[in-house]
Amino acid sequence: MSVKRFAVLFCVLAFCCVRASCALDNAELVSYLASLRTLCATFVQYNPDGTLSTGSLFLSVPHKFRVDYHEEGVSVAMNKGMITYRDATLKESRSFFVGKSDPLLLAISDLGALHRYKQSIRGGLFYLERSSKNRKYVLVLSHSPAEIREILFEDDSKQITRMILSDVCYNASLDRSIFDIIK
Repeated sequence: MSVKRFAVLFCVLAFCCVRASCALDNAELVSYLASLRTLCATFVQYNPDGTLSTGSLFLSVPHKFRVDYHEEGVSVAMNKGMITYRDATLKESRSFFVGKSDPLLLAISDLGALHRYKQSIRGGLFYLERSSKNRKYVLVLSHSPAEIREILFEDDSKQITRMILSDVCYNASLDRSIFDIIK
């Protein structure tokens, strides 16, 4: 066998192995995301201004999430597009609706629909991105086992907030009252 023929066969074989590996990873990822019903985690959030925040995250698929910032006394909850922001220190609450095309609402409404995400692999991690004209949300997942590790938020001024998850539990039973912002 000539060196050229060997090189061509090697490249074809290597390409096929890479494609099969990606297909297996995508299958595992789809299975994981499709089976995800709830998520609870603690997090460290790296803010664009260089400060750090810590807190708890609760997610119930589809349509519900809650973030409690421990030191700030702030909670943010979403239920079917209604976002409520509560500052316990100031005893203030504000509520507003996000549009049906908001990438956050879309991202937690159809987690298993990989074809609706811009996908990339960097540094051994999956990046699944949903965006609109001025905001972007990215889920960062590990390969094996497939698990959500980080959430990235990019606002309309292109500033990125990075939330790194720890102590993550999946598909635990979450009381409905968790998503009540008053609590």
